[in-house]
Amino acid sequence: ILQAMTPAIFILILSLPLTGFAESVDSKIQEGISQYHEGKFKDAGQSFSSARVDRPDDSRIPYNQGNAHYKEGSFPEALQAFTQSSLDKKNPDIRKNAIYNTGNTLVKLGKLKEAESAYKKVLRLDPGDMDAKFNLEYVRKQLKKEEDQKQDSDQGNQKNEDQQAKNEHSPPEKD
Repeated sequence: ILQAMTPAIFILILSLPLTGFAESVDSKIQEGISQYHEGKFKDAGQSFSSARVDRPDDSRIPYNQGNAHYKEGSFPEALQAFTQSSLDKKNPDIRKNAIYNTGNTLVKLGKLKEAESAYKKVLRLDPGDMDAKFNLEYVRKQLKKEEDQKQDSDQGNQKNEDQQAKNEHSPPEKD
């Protein structure tokens, strides 16, 4: 009888730490959410980071971590977290929102071409996403503005070069 009970006790003992482990991760997540809502974005990011170590396959954790980093102004860290979260093909809502937030983060980092690509990807996943449509148009306008400024700058440089060449080859003016 003792031999038959030993495996059952062993399984029970093994399951207890796992239950405590799950509660520990969940409490870290809840703590991060509370900190986020209190505006303690740095603390929230750290709580989510701690939970992420224990549950690396849960795409909601890096998504929340990315939101905390974004609000904190830590855009490279936000980009990394959103990128990780966007890889989850099992959770389409988190994936789409992570890609959208990746686009927003790329705008903040001045990477407009990459942001344009992110918003296009969101619209492939959800053609009715009005926020992604709006942001895509915004990014396209910014890219056009940059292109126009570059052309103006190039034309201005060409005029200056033409003027210098003309001055170098022109006879001196009489006083």
